Amino acid sequence: YIETFNVSAARARQRETIVRNLTVDNSRQQRELPNLERLLARKIQFAEMLNALRRTQGLEAAAAQTNSPQNLQITKEFHELVTQMQTEELHLLIQREADARHRVRQITIAMLLGMALGLLITTIAGLNMLRDNARRASAEEALRGSEEQYRMLLFEVQDYVVLTLDRQGCVLTWNAGAERVKGYRAQELIG
Repeated sequence: YIETFNVSAARARQRETIVRNLTVDNSRQQRELPNLERLLARKIQFAEMLNALRRTQGLEAAAAQTNSPQNLQITKEFHELVTQMQTEELHLLIQREADARHRVRQITIAMLLGMALGLLITTIAGLNMLRDNARRASAEEALRGSEEQYRMLLFEVQDYVVLTLDRQGCVLTWNAGAERVKGYRAQELIG
């Protein structure tokens, strides 16, 4: 029994360290740790006393002390404290889960708003592009109409020679007035 007791006492101290590490972010739990250590030390001390009693007075004397008011009080306080700490951790877990759900909702809303804003910006940009294209097409159509009127005006002039040359001096256009004045048709001179 001594070996089992030693293993159990060592395991209890390890679990105490684990509880200390797991509750480091909870100040209320940290304040209860000295009480837990004190009760654990009392339980281990009582178990050591039972072992000594068994060695000196026998198994019946040790068994009789197991149900003593002192042992029952230590056990009751220990279980109450552990239950209280577990309840506190469960409340903390519930609160953290609620906070996490709230943050997930906030992130989801922010993402949806971001996507909606992105779609709105894309739609506005597309509409602006369509409007600009329509304006450009209208301006190009007006320019073509103006050029056509200008050409008709220039090519219909009968009293003046109107022609255009490229950079190398080749004839690009030849109006009706040039044909009448010079006697050459446009097909003969263009190019």
